[in-house]
Amino acid sequence: ETILLQVQATRPGTEYSLRQIELDRQRIDALGFFASVQHQVQPNLEDPTKVDVTFIVVENRLVTGFKFEGNEQVSSADLEKVLQTKTGTVLNRNTINQDVEKIQDLYREKGFAALVTESRQDEAGNVIYILREAKISRIDLSGLKKTR
Repeated sequence: ETILLQVQATRPGTEYSLRQIELDRQRIDALGFFASVQHQVQPNLEDPTKVDVTFIVVENRLVTGFKFEGNEQVSSADLEKVLQTKTGTVLNRNTINQDVEKIQDLYREKGFAALVTESRQDEAGNVIYILREAKISRIDLSGLKKTR
């Protein structure tokens, strides 16, 4: 039902429009649950003036766990607490993007800076977050006129 709600223009009885089919395909893809969303158009065997449209989706895998790499200042347990993605659910790209923001926000709250450089799911279903924690590269002083 959630998927069909995204199909707004491609309806039985409406005019065939490749542009509208592509917009509906993009709306389905924007749900974030699918690794791939394609469409297929075939002639209708019962009525040659009509076509049948099929949206072909490849679902993301279930999330089985989480792994964090590169985190030294914040523990993996603390990072996992802020995630919206839960084990046992289907991976959703939109939720993963929100999780990346929450990880970076947690670092800011704790007084550190970090960037999530990559998030991916391995074959076992674990979501892996690669973090790069900021390090100080240089200290400059400015405005000193009387003090050395």
